[in-house]
Amino acid sequence: MARVSFRITSDAARQKATQAASQAPLGAVVTVRGSTRTEDQNDAMWPMLRDISKQLQWEGQDWSEYDWKDFFMDALNSEVGREQRWMKREGPGYLPLGRRTTENTVPEQSDLLEIIQEFGARHGVKFGKREPKEKAA
Repeated sequence: MARVSFRITSDAARQKATQAASQAPLGAVVTVRGSTRTEDQNDAMWPMLRDISKQLQWEGQDWSEYDWKDFFMDALNSEVGREQRWMKREGPGYLPLGRRTTENTVPEQSDLLEIIQEFGARHGVKFGKREPKEKAA
């Protein structure tokens, strides 16, 4: 069976999801969760991560915005009590597995943005002013 996802935005979408669940084979998994992060939340996160990446060294090293995203996702996982899986690298250290910001709910992404802002403020990061994106007509 192919993986199917539905965003419940109308009664018709709810009906399609219900129909798909009723026709799913035994053993299939149905998950219902809150809305995932918004585009605005994602658009706010990356410039903040770039600001931190450009202005802050950690443990004497420069880190990319992608490294910082993983750093803050680990902090979010710890804050909300979510277990993080780890894989031993071939060399020293471990690699975090499994969690992506695309899976965050709106409240989780809000918490993540707060963690980033608080950390940046504590470490003297100056966040650039963000202009809201114009919506396409």
